[in-house]
Amino acid sequence: MNILIVDDEFQSCKLLAEKVRSFELEEIEKIWCAASGEEALEILRQKKCQLLISDICMSPMDGLELVAKAKAQNQELICILLSAFDEFAYAQRGIKLGIRDYWLKPCSADHMRESLMEIIREYRSNQDSSRMLLDTIIHGAVTLGDKSLDDVFHSTAHYPGNGGYMVVWDSSIAQEFSIPGFWICRLLDGKSLFACPETCTPESAVQLERALTQTGIACGVSALGGNVAQMWRQAQLAFSVQWVWGEHKAIFFEDIRPIAGQIEEMVKDSLNRIATVNPDNRRDILTWLEERKAGMTAFGFAVYIDRVYSGLLKQIAELSGKPIHKGKTRSLGWKKAFADALRELISTKIRQIDLRKRDPIQWSVEYVAQHLGDSDLDMALLADKLGISYPYFSELFHKQLGKTFSEYILDVRMKEACRSLLQGELVADVSKKVGYQDYHSFIRAFKRLYGISPTAFRNMKG
Repeated sequence: MNILIVDDEFQSCKLLAEKVRSFELEEIEKIWCAASGEEALEILRQKKCQLLISDICMSPMDGLELVAKAKAQNQELICILLSAFDEFAYAQRGIKLGIRDYWLKPCSADHMRESLMEIIREYRSNQDSSRMLLDTIIHGAVTLGDKSLDDVFHSTAHYPGNGGYMVVWDSSIAQEFSIPGFWICRLLDGKSLFACPETCTPESAVQLERALTQTGIACGVSALGGNVAQMWRQAQLAFSVQWVWGEHKAIFFEDIRPIAGQIEEMVKDSLNRIATVNPDNRRDILTWLEERKAGMTAFGFAVYIDRVYSGLLKQIAELSGKPIHKGKTRSLGWKKAFADALRELISTKIRQIDLRKRDPIQWSVEYVAQHLGDSDLDMALLADKLGISYPYFSELFHKQLGKTFSEYILDVRMKEACRSLLQGELVADVSKKVGYQDYHSFIRAFKRLYGISPTAFRNMKG
């Protein structure tokens, strides 16, 4: 539980904070102080706070006005008012605003401690109820409706309030599972959890993906959101196609979003077309299926083909189990042959899945090899193509390869330059080939690294 104490006599505010800390209540984590109502409202907007303790007599915004505005921001905020005046009018107005307690100055330590302990007991009970409600929602015992993470975790101190990802696993989750920068809530089924980023950044999904992949356990992950029912459906759909990605076990709904809403209709349409096609035209059907990938990611298309393949296998099984009538022998044989061709198409598409999601650094290494002659090839360009920040890319690259991006690209360029020079290519041509538009810059870089000019190197090796 986090507490905000407000008093325009700031020294009194700090003394009260110290008094509360001296109670050593383990449920109390952070205590902030504010010297005005305006400052308090700003802290409440920025911080996750569960208890507000405010003096009444402040200027220009008094404690009653502060409570009213704070409650408008967060109806679940617990409030205590402080006053040196034992006036019923104050208490009456406070009750109407929904305050939890009214402390009369000077307030004894025993009374404050008892009051806080009672609030903590209620808070803990509400927190447990929220977790039970969540588990009930997930298992369908109540209507999913439009329940949001904020609704469910409104009284949970650690929930950062940024939405989250639903993760569905194929085996029980380790009790100690954690991800740096994420608040984790495991569900009672042992096979699902919510992972809520403490700060929403473009790197959040990448960080989550890497952490989940390292577990080696297959899982489906929803898009970042707050609607529990929607997140559950997304995670289940992603999980249902997890095998397509091969060794990459964390499957994100975002990777199949382009086809998620229409996949079943597309698959049904495709199977109907396959069922009525002339067996001699199966190559045309494969071509037609290829054409359907417009607008899909490589992964999404692999999922679509997989669903068509599964439907075709079901048809084969049905045909195999029935008496063979005239014409069915040929039909069954053709379907089996077509299924083999379709399986190969699936394998091909899986191999083409964009490495940017599976392994951004390996993708970067391959990109560098293919674009070595581009003069604009730098870390900022790759970070932009990957959709991650420049600092994060720099850190990730150094961590995996043990060298900075600048060191790596210089090494690759100079090794290629050496190979080209040994083949007798002109220095000016080699300079452009490895990404140096300025001939003299290339010579300086080469000599700085090898202690000899490119021309001398070529002549010496020749």
